Amino acid sequence: MQIGEVCLLTNNVIRLADFYKKLLEIENNSQDETHQFIISEGTTLTIYNDGTVKK
Repeated sequence: MQIGEVCLLTNNVIRLADFYKKLLEIENNSQDETHQFIISEGTTLTIYNDGTVKK
C-alpha cells in the first residue's frame, strides 16, 4: 500500500514538525508556525494549525 498524503492538526506545528523531521531524517528548513510540508519518497506529511484549540 502507498499513502499519498497525511495531514495532522496540532496546536504546535513547529514541535510536531521537528519530531517528524528528526524521525524521518528530513530537513525542510521551515519554521512556519501555521503550516509545514514534509515530503518523503512520494508521500507528503502536512502539519497544520487551523486556529482551533485541540486537546
